Amino acid sequence: MTEQSVPQREVVLIDLSSLAYPIWHTSQSDPDPNKTCTLTVARVRALTSAKPYAAVCCDSGRSFRCEIATTYKANRPEQDGTLRHQIALACEQLAADGFPVWSVKGFEADDLIATAVTRALQVPDLGVVVVTADKDLLQLVSQRVRAMSARDGSVLDEEGVGVKFGVRPAQIRDYLTLVGDSSDNVAGVRGVGPKTAADLLAKFDTIQNLYEQLEAKGGASIGIKPAISAAL
Repeated sequence: MTEQSVPQREVVLIDLSSLAYPIWHTSQSDPDPNKTCTLTVARVRALTSAKPYAAVCCDSGRSFRCEIATTYKANRPEQDGTLRHQIALACEQLAADGFPVWSVKGFEADDLIATAVTRALQVPDLGVVVVTADKDLLQLVSQRVRAMSARDGSVLDEEGVGVKFGVRPAQIRDYLTLVGDSSDNVAGVRGVGPKTAADLLAKFDTIQNLYEQLEAKGGASIGIKPAISAAL
């Protein structure tokens, strides 16, 4: 993470699945059947130690996005019943600890986190740390919002997102639209990888402006190769 003034007060918003999934995959051979729950709860406690404000955000069944596109996350196997049970146990324990544990039917943890960030930023001088494994949530990063990797604990601020992906946080949505997201089974533009996507957004800022320029002037006149123009 680059140097940046961090608000004195911060709320920690945790995507519980991002913590539980990797723990479950490495704990299945453990003789303790509740090892995933135990380690997940311990990780949440460690992440929020000395932090007065925190909330745990959870997925809740089928996402509304599946109604929009039946291919959404269709590449993923149905969540293992044992894992669901372990996450439920972790939620019960965390709620008993006094953590706000949020879930809303039809919505994902990402949606709850994005809503909570919007609300938190209405409070002056309050910062946010989002703990997640999803690139999607990097679009929330701003002067008062940082993203912590659920995998390795690394933290990205605005400049860090730019260094890692070559785009601003506000461009992450358009960046992922161009390159696709295999983890969610979302296809991008054929032939457009991370570097090309970053170059396009550096030049045109948004996908909307890119298409407006394509329609008005044609790909050749704005410096886009014929194959990319056709794919777009």
